[in-house]
Amino acid sequence: MGAYLKAVKNHVFNYTCLEINKTRIEGGLKYFSDLNLEGTFLEGDVNEPLPFPGNRFDVAYLLGWCDPYYDCDELFSEIWRVLKPNGKFLFNMAKKGHYKTCMKRGELLNLLNRQKFKVISLKTITDVDYGVIAKKEMVK
Repeated sequence: MGAYLKAVKNHVFNYTCLEINKTRIEGGLKYFSDLNLEGTFLEGDVNEPLPFPGNRFDVAYLLGWCDPYYDCDELFSEIWRVLKPNGKFLFNMAKKGHYKTCMKRGELLNLLNRQKFKVISLKTITDVDYGVIAKKEMVK
């Protein structure tokens, strides 16, 4: 999250963050404080429908994973739902650290295509470390 927040902090003014538990929320609040950012943090599980109305966000950012525990098709469908028309979906998947992924580049592209996202940018670092910017297509 750090590099992304530093890059967009002068362009994004309203952050809403969903974290899995209170410990992660506390860490996020501290990090936001260190960057002089304000944000709303909610506790939630991405295995559940996202607790936001449709067409709510200009940008959705998903950090670091999509593993067999999660229904990635359902999660990406939910992200599509909460994005405004032409909204951007930023996805950073990394094999490093505590984020362990099993999804390869081609699998991710197929997943994005199934959910009607148009890939704008894809930066491949290794076979399973990459960043994606995709746009919500208006046909679903």
